[in-house]
Amino acid sequence: MGKLRVGLVGAGYWSMYHLNAWSKVEDAELYALCDRSEEKLQTKAKEYFIPDELLFRSIDDMLKSDEIDIVDIVTGPDSHVELVTKAAKAKKAILCQKPFASSMDEIMQMVNAAEEAGVPLMVTENWRYNAPFQVAKKVLDEGIVGDIIGGRYFHANNFSLNMVDRSRMIQPYFKDMKRLLFYELGTHLYDTSVYLFGMPKRVTAVFNRISPHVIGDDNGTVILGYDDYNVTIDASWATRRAFSPAANETDQNIQDESVYIDGTKGSLLLEHMGNGRPDNAIVAFVDTNGKRHILSDDVQYNRWDAIQMVTQNFVNGMLKKDSFATDGKFCASVMNILFKAYESSETGKTVEI
Repeated sequence: MGKLRVGLVGAGYWSMYHLNAWSKVEDAELYALCDRSEEKLQTKAKEYFIPDELLFRSIDDMLKSDEIDIVDIVTGPDSHVELVTKAAKAKKAILCQKPFASSMDEIMQMVNAAEEAGVPLMVTENWRYNAPFQVAKKVLDEGIVGDIIGGRYFHANNFSLNMVDRSRMIQPYFKDMKRLLFYELGTHLYDTSVYLFGMPKRVTAVFNRISPHVIGDDNGTVILGYDDYNVTIDASWATRRAFSPAANETDQNIQDESVYIDGTKGSLLLEHMGNGRPDNAIVAFVDTNGKRHILSDDVQYNRWDAIQMVTQNFVNGMLKKDSFATDGKFCASVMNILFKAYESSETGKTVEI
């Protein structure tokens, strides 16, 4: 059997990560590109040596090709239902960029379409593949921290404070999103939390807006409730803390993340994480005697590697070498947490999941 052939839809900013991944994964190859913009199409085609006859301006034309095995959708969530449904009807395996969709109804339309067509559907949830989380998952699975008694997940940068000039923004549509931080980024935060802790039973959330340059939430706190403990997610795109150089540079986007997991045998610490940080992340364990053990100090957030890994997982799933880590049904359950969190913030109540 030859390599699986990929038709990628959407040649905008984020496509560079997917194109890079497809150029490196085993058992698959980039075959065709599709985008409504001729300029974007030609730019990416030249970079990845895609011939003119395999460039398409509409997905309908691209899906006529019997040579394509996989459709990788790298567009905004508002287009996902249409594109996923068409790819499913064409009997193509589907990898879809997050956020999955803007409502549970849309998500279930896509899940059902793929199921009825008998084709795989997976969402590109890549943060769980960031190296510190991989180390943490292994530590938790080995029982080093004992029974979990609580978790805290912090994410911070000054992203929304810098969204002044739309013309200088890589993703200018962020300015107009009514649901912003805990939707666009939240899908990663919830998926990573489920990866580490499992599916919660309830959610309590408070979201608000700080930056005058956006209309959606850019700050907030979520409490995920489990049987015997809670996990708190504290995230902000509107903080000046810990960022250098000057925090008012429009093109700056440094992330700072940390995760603290308390257990009956000690605490697991993931520190100095985040895109753009100059130092490596540290994964450490503090035992019940207070002694700090460094488990890893040479890993770092790297979206290039993480997207390659989630893409390889999809290919391996296609070839029955592995299970799909973030298939459509699983991501539907994660997105349900996301929407329940917004319901909690809007009603001021804890919401059962």
